[in-house]
Amino acid sequence: MKKTLMLIFLILILSGCSTTYPKYHFAGRPINHIPNKEYEYQEYIYIYGEGADVYDENSPLSKIVVGTKPFNIRNLEIVDKEVKIVCRGKEYHLPTINEHRAIVIIDVHELNITNDVEIHLGKAKVGDAKISGPPLGGGRTLDVPPIKLKTYIKIIKVNPLIDGLNIDTKKTIYLGPLEDYKEKK
Repeated sequence: MKKTLMLIFLILILSGCSTTYPKYHFAGRPINHIPNKEYEYQEYIYIYGEGADVYDENSPLSKIVVGTKPFNIRNLEIVDKEVKIVCRGKEYHLPTINEHRAIVIIDVHELNITNDVEIHLGKAKVGDAKISGPPLGGGRTLDVPPIKLKTYIKIIKVNPLIDGLNIDTKKTIYLGPLEDYKEKK
């Protein structure tokens, strides 16, 4: 009887332990965003930024990733081979790197950007080939409006003891702009 009570007590203690940690990334929307408006590019491509250290709030942006959203589309090309980046009032023209046919990388680690950056992609061409289904008919050229990236935070709650037993206990507590999170806190 004592062993059973101790076991139940131990399980309650271990399952009650939890910790939270933040993860940071850069996300954005068009500079002249109109609420509830669907932009054509959003149906086909996604744009986000990766920091050098996802656990550090002040970590600079290391790269901007542009990829195809319907994952069955395998071709993505930025029509202009250079992308205009605006940060801290300065303009930079950086080359794009096609890492795969469906992902384009813009390396910005040398600019030391920590928040609020504008990306001017211009036109992006998607299509030509799909894994399944009919081809997109030569692809589609999209006008991508200037995008403003901001720092976003994702607060994750996890129970490290039970998670160590290979049971996923991660729960997202908050996901949104860092400045909104600081205001609420």
